Formats: sequence, C-alpha cells, structure tokens
Amino acid sequence: MKVMATLAALWRNPLGRTGAIVLFLWLFFAVFAYGFSADSSPWANSMNLSESAKPMQHRGADGVMHWLGTDRYGRDMTGRLLLGSRVSLSVGFIAVGIAMLVGIPIGAWAGFYGGPVDSALSVLIQVFWSIPSLLMVMALSFVLGKGFWQVFVAVGLTSWVEVARLVRGQVKAWKPSEFVQAAQVLGYSNRRILWKHIMPQTLGAPHCACCEPVRCRNSAGVGLVFSGPRSPATYAIMGRNDSRSLPLSAHRSGAPCTDSWARFGELGACLSDSWNGLARRARRARSEVG
Repeated sequence: MKVMATLAALWRNPLGRTGAIVLFLWLFFAVFAYGFSADSSPWANSMNLSESAKPMQHRGADGVMHWLGTDRYGRDMTGRLLLGSRVSLSVGFIAVGIAMLVGIPIGAWAGFYGGPVDSALSVLIQVFWSIPSLLMVMALSFVLGKGFWQVFVAVGLTSWVEVARLVRGQVKAWKPSEFVQAAQVLGYSNRRILWKHIMPQTLGAPHCACCEPVRCRNSAGVGLVFSGPRSPATYAIMGRNDSRSLPLSAHRSGAPCTDSWARFGELGACLSDSWNGLARRARRARSEVG
C-alpha cells in the first residue's frame, strides 16, 4: 500500500509525471528498437558507402527514411541510437540491481549489529569509497574481459557503497524505536527484527535514491565506450567512430543520453519528495492518535 501511495503521489507531481512518461517512452523505443530502425541487421551495423554522411530526414535510394541521417559509413543513425540505448539503459538498471543486492545486506548488518561488525564493514565501505569509480570500473573490465555481463558486474560492484552507507544510516536511526524494543522483549530473533520489522521502514530511501545511481552508472557505461575495453555493440551508444569527423553524430546521440539522465534525476527527486511526504503524514497521524 505504501508503494502504491508513493506512486500515486509521484503521478500527481507534474515533474515526476513528465519524467516517468519520458523514461517509459525511452524504454519502449529501446525494447522495440528494430521496429523503428531502417536497418534490421544486428546492431544496425550494415554499411552503405553510397549513403555516407547524409543529413537528418534523408530518404535513401531504396526509399527508406533515415530520420537522424547516416554516419560516414552509411549506417542508419536512428537504429544505432535506439539499439545503443539498450546497452546504456541496461547498464544503469542491472548495475544498480547488483549494487542493491550487495549494498542492502552489508548496510543492514553494519547498522544493526554495530560493534566489530560495523567497524569491519565500515572499513570495507571506506576502502571502496576512496577508489575513483571510473578507474575501478575500467580495472574490473580489464580483469573480467569484454562483454555485456562483464560491464554490468564491473559497474555494479562499484555502486554498492552508496547503497550500503544509506541503508546503514537508516537502520541505525530505526534501531532505538519502540517497536524494535517490543520485538526484543517478545523474544524475536535478531534476523526477524532486522528483516521483518526494520528493513520495511528503511527501503524507501534506497529505492528513491536509486535513480541517481542509475543515471551515474548509465554515464559510466557511456564512458567505457570512449576509454575502456569495448565490444562491437557498445560503439552504437555514442557514435564513437564518427565523433571526430562528424561532430553532429555525437550530438544526435548525446542529446538523448543527456535527456534520459535529467529525467532520472527528476524522477529520483520526486520519489524522494513523495516518500518523505507520506512519512511525515504517517508520523503526524501517529502523534495525533497518541
């Protein structure tokens, strides 16, 4: 019910509603990319030098419309942009999913048990926090090799620190609560108190804040295209082969990337406002009952 109330409050916010609609459209175009592409070859990579470097809204000799034009090899920019967005968005979502799977348990254990457990896990968090994320991603990519899943794992393993720090603080804030003390008096195990009573109260913050890591991991994936090990599909993200000779090619694909990052920021801010508003109303209702 709290999730549905949060989504309803998000939808009532014009900024959040706009961000959600635009992101849904980007996801729709990414999933059904081949339906909007003039090139049905894998990753829209077929070359036609007779159609090299054509402007936007160019109709080829075969009658096919190239809405964003073609690159210097005659490849359709629309198809490459949409198919490249699959890689970019996948890096963001899957990497943040991996980060939450790793960061939530570590942060919960550190915040709940405290003492040596908290000290050891905090040292681990600080060590990962001190290493620049992009350098860590590049190093892990070189170790794990090329490929989609290697990039996902590399980016995800550098993103869990933010989640762990946030969850740790939330758990430490809720641990002195009266319902936790009542559960301890009733003889419930620490595992049940942590995962059944405390964690449902704390998961709103990391879920709301996950939009910012999605945006950052998305940009990290794009950064790997320029500076890290690459597979052929990743060239489609930002027009890597064309950015020197045809700057407009990078602008055509860079503008959608920038727009999606901005929408993720809007969505995260609106989710946080919606969740905090619901939490304030809940606390006010409890105080009035008391």
